[in-house]
Amino acid sequence: MPKLGIVVLAHGSEVPGSGEETLAELAAFLRSESGAVVEVGYLNFQSPRIAEAVTRVLAAGVDRVTVAPFFLSEGYLMRKAVRQAKEAAHGVEIKIASPLGQHPRLLDVVLERMAEAMGYRLD
Repeated sequence: MPKLGIVVLAHGSEVPGSGEETLAELAAFLRSESGAVVEVGYLNFQSPRIAEAVTRVLAAGVDRVTVAPFFLSEGYLMRKAVRQAKEAAHGVEIKIASPLGQHPRLLDVVLERMAEAMGYRLD
């Protein structure tokens, strides 16, 4: 059976620790649900960078890598992050997941957060 690697791609932030807890929880969930080797890689500001995350996954002996972009849309930054992941993979097969904004449940989360801010309950 092939050994799967997952690299979660994120932008990164100049604010220390920003988003790290959320991404660590996501990585832990992906590990437990898929049995894959999972790393988070950042495009800017934080470590590990994308190339390092891909290298770590490959060093674990995976046969293929799935890239999970933690981006809202397939814009410039996501494309740049995916390009860095592909370059670091050195010919290993890479599959690219869709960005978050293309999922209909994301709209539900936005509505929920808006309702919370306004003091409403959505039923």
